[in-house]
Amino acid sequence: ASGTHAMFECPDFYPVGPASPSQTYVMKISDSGDWYALGSYDSSSQAFQPRQSLRRYMAGNFYASKRFYDPVQQRQVLFGWVQESSPTTGQRGWQGSMTLPMEVSYDAATDSIRAFPIAEVASLRNESLFSASNVTVKAGSDTALPHATGLMLEVRAAFALPSAAQSPWRRCVEARWSPAADGEQRAGACREAMAVQSDSGAA
Repeated sequence: ASGTHAMFECPDFYPVGPASPSQTYVMKISDSGDWYALGSYDSSSQAFQPRQSLRRYMAGNFYASKRFYDPVQQRQVLFGWVQESSPTTGQRGWQGSMTLPMEVSYDAATDSIRAFPIAEVASLRNESLFSASNVTVKAGSDTALPHATGLMLEVRAAFALPSAAQSPWRRCVEARWSPAADGEQRAGACREAMAVQSDSGAA
């Protein structure tokens, strides 16, 4: 895999997707963010052959992730450190947090991994504290949610973007991360985006 990294913190290596002779493996490192590459593994020579350059594991301040295999549900479970800093750290006595545990899966349509919170997270939810629609969020401003207070909150929001933002690449990204989209829907949306880009380049 291409790229220059000064150190390999918190390395990880594991299989994803259906078990087969051409099993896909994940090689992951932490260095100024978490990175991964997919490839194949030869057990006889104990050699990993990446088939792509390093990619970001997760967006945002996600670092030093750890993973374990759940043999009961037969899934790879991932969690990571959300880094942050605050001038009130001394007063509140803590800094940073851990992500929710996420199930890692392989997306053959885009040859990448996907991660969504494990199903058990739903058991942590109780009553809804606030619900609203047609709320305008202005750029660079804070939008308060009345009555939404507590030590642990989940915010679920759907955004209506300007029509100019509904580009083929936007549809590709939305399909890529939608848990409801199947492989063909994701691949079709991204093929459309690449075709538009090719036509633009030819023009």
